[in-house]
This record gives sequence, C-alpha cells and structure tokens, in this order.
Amino acid sequence: MPKELGEIRTLERLYLAGNQLKSLPKELGKLTSLKRFFNNHNQLASVPKELGNLSSLESFSVGPNPLKSIPEELGALSSLKELWIDGSNIESLPKRIAQWKRLEKLHANFAKLQSLPKEIGDLASLTYLSLADNSIKSLPQTITKLLLEDLYLSENPLESLPKGFEKWKKSLKTYNGNSLDLAPLSTKTDEKELKQLAKSR
Repeated sequence: MPKELGEIRTLERLYLAGNQLKSLPKELGKLTSLKRFFNNHNQLASVPKELGNLSSLESFSVGPNPLKSIPEELGALSSLKELWIDGSNIESLPKRIAQWKRLEKLHANFAKLQSLPKEIGDLASLTYLSLADNSIKSLPQTITKLLLEDLYLSENPLESLPKGFEKWKKSLKTYNGNSLDLAPLSTKTDEKELKQLAKSR
C-alpha cells in the first residue's frame, strides 16, 4: 500500500477489506479526518501505533485478522463509537480503553480474549458488548457499572461471575450467557434476536 495515501487529509472513509494486506503504513495516522476505517479479512498481524492519531475515527474494523494485540496508543481514539476485532488473535484489550468515552459497540466474538481490563467499566457510552467464543474465565467487578443493553458471553469458560451480576443483568434487553449462568434470562430479553445470533454462527 502506498504511504502517500496518508497525504489525503480530507479522506473520511477507507475500506481495505479482503486485500490480503500484511501491514499498514504508519503514514495512515495522518488521516485526521477519517471517520470509518475497515481492514477486515486481511492478514494483519499488527497495526501501527500511529493510528492512535486518528482523532475523528468513529468506526474501526480489524477483524478477522491474525492480529495479536491492540497498541496502547489506540486508546487515544477519543471519537471511537464502534470497534470490531472479531476473529482476531487478540488476548487482551489495552488498559487505555478507559479513554474510549464515546464507544457504543464492541464486537469481539471468536477472538482469543482471556480477560477484560477493569477499565472497561469506564466506558460510559457502551450499550452493546459481544464476547462470544473467547477464553474468558472471569469478568471484572467493574462490568456491572456499564449501562449495557446487549451482552453476549456464550462459549466462554467462565468460572465465576462478579458480585451482583445476577441483579445487574436484569436491566439488559438482550443477554446470552453460558452454562455457568443458569439463572433465568431477563424478561426484557429479545429471544428472537438470540435465535438469529445462534443461526449466524
């Protein structure tokens, strides 16, 4: 990919999906007007830390890719509203996610997540959290601070749940747990949506 692409300062949307890309030029960090950036279905093992300079970025997709981590510098994406890391090899999220104050939706199904940072409780705008098919054994107590509407946790080897989780989950509109969580679903749960999610897997 030509690094000169980073000189198109007025660019707002960049779609690079399905191009078998193995790397991204650090010069893309100069695209400060960029709002939507999709890199799904490539071969990216990493992303440049300079992407943390994309101050206008609202939607960012880097999955499925063999990506192993998200640079801490991406915590500076203060305008980020939706993030996709589905199908990646990411084992943990950066602690600086606490700065994603505008993040509304996090899609992280079929990744390699082993845990969630306690800072996830600082995502005040988060309403949708999808973590199905990961390797998460426990959830931080801070998750119960979130004003979530939709939560997907199925196919995780959860060994314990945070204190007050059962009461907190009753406020959800959609909840898909796992075998550890045998309590009834919230009466607000959209069963039709859960069935559709199961069919899509």
